[in-house]
Amino acid sequence: MSDTINDWLIFLRNADHLIGFPLLVAGTALMIFGFRMWRLCVVASFGLMAAMMTAQFVGSGGLQTVCAVVVGIVIAAACYKPAKYAAAVLGGMIIAFMIGYLLEQSGMRGSVFIFVVIATLLVGTAYAYINRQLVIVFVTSIIGAFLLVSGIAALVMAWPNLYGTMTSLGSNNSFVGPFLIIVPAVVSCFYQVGEVNRTHTDV
Repeated sequence: MSDTINDWLIFLRNADHLIGFPLLVAGTALMIFGFRMWRLCVVASFGLMAAMMTAQFVGSGGLQTVCAVVVGIVIAAACYKPAKYAAAVLGGMIIAFMIGYLLEQSGMRGSVFIFVVIATLLVGTAYAYINRQLVIVFVTSIIGAFLLVSGIAALVMAWPNLYGTMTSLGSNNSFVGPFLIIVPAVVSCFYQVGEVNRTHTDV
């Protein structure tokens, strides 16, 4: 779990800090209008995950990029029609990832850790299927908040002193990172739920 977050931070650090602006825009859009563009969010999420996983198993260079892009597009296209079911699976995955990260930071390892994560994934997916509207708001809020914080982090990395201070704060307390994502995600959830009820939008 922590390795995935570290890999993402390394990507942001190696990329141009200007990548922060599109991440900020995308994150803000999802946090405000996520319930209206949830299908695109679900499809893009699975496509991106498939591309990243493919890149891990394929060599480097042009072949890696081509394979990652092709697999990502294929998986994204496959998820478009059954997007309602894909949203449930994505919700379960996000819940399992969050619980797994917290358990990993608390020191849990081994077969018990794997069992708890898998059980959380199954229960989370079932809950997400039953409560699809609420979970879609939750998923778009979490992804939007993650992109927003990633965009801020990418921009902060342009100032080494400020980035060093934030890194030091995060390394001393493992709950700082999740807290920075949860707070805007909760705000987004309340806003989106209010908009769904106000506009009577069916998601």
